[in-house]
Amino acid sequence: MSEPLDLRHDLHGHAIEFACDQDRAWFESHPDESCYIREPVEHEWCISDADGRCVSVVDPPPGATFLVEVFMIGPRVRARRPIFVVFEDVTR
Repeated sequence: MSEPLDLRHDLHGHAIEFACDQDRAWFESHPDESCYIREPVEHEWCISDADGRCVSVVDPPPGATFLVEVFMIGPRVRARRPIFVVFEDVTR
Protein backbone atom coordinates (compact mmCIF):
# COMPACT_ATOMS: atom_id res chain seq x y z
CA MET A 1 0.00 0.00 0.00
CA SER A 2 1.34 3.45 -0.87
CA GLU A 3 1.96 6.22 1.63
CA PRO A 4 -0.88 8.74 2.14
CA LEU A 5 -0.52 11.87 0.05
CA ASP A 6 0.53 14.91 2.11
CA LEU A 7 -1.04 17.86 0.31
CA ARG A 8 0.58 20.44 2.58
CA HIS A 9 3.84 20.36 0.59
CA ASP A 10 2.24 21.26 -2.75
CA LEU A 11 -1.42 22.05 -2.18
CA HIS A 12 -1.65 24.45 -5.11
CA GLY A 13 0.11 22.10 -7.51
CA HIS A 14 -2.26 19.29 -6.55
CA ALA A 15 -5.27 21.61 -6.99
CA ILE A 16 -4.13 22.56 -10.49
CA GLU A 17 -3.46 18.91 -11.35
CA PHE A 18 -6.95 18.00 -10.11
CA ALA A 19 -8.50 20.82 -12.18
CA CYS A 20 -6.58 19.69 -15.28
CA ASP A 21 -7.76 16.11 -14.77
CA GLN A 22 -11.36 17.33 -14.50
CA ASP A 23 -10.97 19.46 -17.64
CA ARG A 24 -9.45 16.54 -19.56
CA ALA A 25 -12.36 14.30 -18.55
CA TRP A 26 -14.90 16.96 -19.57
CA PHE A 27 -13.41 17.35 -23.04
CA GLU A 28 -13.18 13.57 -23.47
CA SER A 29 -16.91 13.31 -22.76
CA HIS A 30 -17.70 16.36 -24.98
CA PRO A 31 -15.44 15.79 -28.02
CA ASP A 32 -17.24 18.31 -30.25
CA GLU A 33 -16.80 21.21 -27.81
CA SER A 34 -13.87 23.64 -27.80
CA CYS A 35 -14.54 25.49 -24.53
CA TYR A 36 -16.59 25.41 -21.36
CA ILE A 37 -17.09 27.41 -18.18
CA ARG A 38 -16.82 25.93 -14.68
CA GLU A 39 -16.44 26.94 -11.08
CA PRO A 40 -12.85 27.23 -9.85
CA VAL A 41 -11.29 24.37 -7.92
CA GLU A 42 -10.35 25.39 -4.37
CA HIS A 43 -6.68 26.54 -4.29
CA GLU A 44 -6.47 26.57 -8.11
CA TRP A 45 -6.02 30.34 -8.29
CA CYS A 46 -3.90 31.14 -5.24
CA ILE A 47 -0.29 30.98 -4.11
CA SER A 48 1.30 30.51 -0.71
CA ASP A 49 2.72 33.51 1.11
CA ALA A 50 5.84 33.34 3.32
CA ASP A 51 3.74 31.98 6.21
CA GLY A 52 2.12 29.28 4.04
CA ARG A 53 -1.26 31.01 3.84
CA CYS A 54 -3.19 31.06 0.57
CA VAL A 55 -3.23 34.37 -1.27
CA SER A 56 -5.60 34.71 -4.21
CA VAL A 57 -4.08 35.75 -7.53
CA VAL A 58 -7.46 36.93 -8.83
CA ASP A 59 -9.54 39.78 -7.46
CA PRO A 60 -13.14 39.81 -8.66
CA PRO A 61 -14.89 43.18 -8.65
CA PRO A 62 -17.62 43.69 -6.04
CA GLY A 63 -20.74 41.72 -6.85
CA ALA A 64 -19.03 39.53 -9.45
CA THR A 65 -18.91 35.75 -9.53
CA PHE A 66 -15.53 34.17 -10.27
CA LEU A 67 -15.62 31.40 -12.90
CA VAL A 68 -13.03 29.65 -15.07
CA GLU A 69 -13.18 29.45 -18.86
CA VAL A 70 -11.35 26.43 -20.27
CA PHE A 71 -10.32 26.27 -23.94
CA MET A 72 -9.23 23.30 -26.01
CA ILE A 73 -6.33 24.66 -28.06
CA GLY A 74 -5.28 21.40 -29.66
CA PRO A 75 -4.99 17.69 -28.93
CA ARG A 76 -4.12 17.39 -25.21
CA VAL A 77 -3.54 21.16 -24.97
CA ARG A 78 -5.90 23.32 -22.91
CA ALA A 79 -5.81 26.83 -21.50
CA ARG A 80 -7.66 28.23 -18.48
CA ARG A 81 -8.48 31.83 -17.65
CA PRO A 82 -10.43 33.45 -14.85
CA ILE A 83 -13.57 35.32 -15.80
CA PHE A 84 -15.87 37.47 -13.71
CA VAL A 85 -19.62 37.48 -14.27
CA VAL A 86 -22.16 39.87 -12.81
CA PHE A 87 -25.68 38.49 -12.85
CA GLU A 88 -28.41 41.07 -13.21
CA ASP A 89 -31.48 40.94 -11.01
CA VAL A 90 -34.22 40.41 -13.60
CA THR A 91 -36.97 40.14 -11.00
CA ARG A 92 -37.26 43.90 -10.57
